[in-house]
Amino acid sequence: TRSLLLAPTWAVQAVTEADARHGGPRLADNVGPAGRDWGGLVHALLQYAALHPNCTREDLEHRAMWHARGNEALGQLHQDAVAAVQSVMEAPFWSHLLAAEQRLAEVPICLPAAGTPPAIVNGIIDLALRFPDGWEIVDYKTDLVDIGQLTAIYAEQVRLYADCWEKITGEVVRFAGIYSVRMNAMSGKVLTAAAL
Repeated sequence: TRSLLLAPTWAVQAVTEADARHGGPRLADNVGPAGRDWGGLVHALLQYAALHPNCTREDLEHRAMWHARGNEALGQLHQDAVAAVQSVMEAPFWSHLLAAEQRLAEVPICLPAAGTPPAIVNGIIDLALRFPDGWEIVDYKTDLVDIGQLTAIYAEQVRLYADCWEKITGEVVRFAGIYSVRMNAMSGKVLTAAAL
């Protein structure tokens, strides 16, 4: 009886873990400001910029310093993060982003998925853009690899985000892609069937 009571009834699985179960290659996480910390800072600044389209470089610098507080190494690189975000904001992609009817940034998602025990899949969508004919899902990446490698590594993750978004909203995702912040380039469409 005790083992029955202690048996999990639900499993929680991140979209990134669900992606890994498909056997896709993963990049090793870089340690320090060139890795996850720097990427987190860039994501925070891109979120702020998408939701505050009239923000200035000074606004981004203040936000970067606030986000990097307590992390001396990251604090020393906040100018690089601001420059990377400003470069994205000057690219044609940003005009496309601003033309969307609705912009949602860093959107947490959670929904049930089949399995034993049943699972709840969760994650954070970097950017969801609504246009008259459907949504676009964009996942920012700051990895030090080219766009082709990013697509090979992360396409399934982005497809899962798109699949989740369609299930949550009941609306069509017309495009899902990966935006390389370091290359300032968008991948092609990565939409194909992604089963949860």
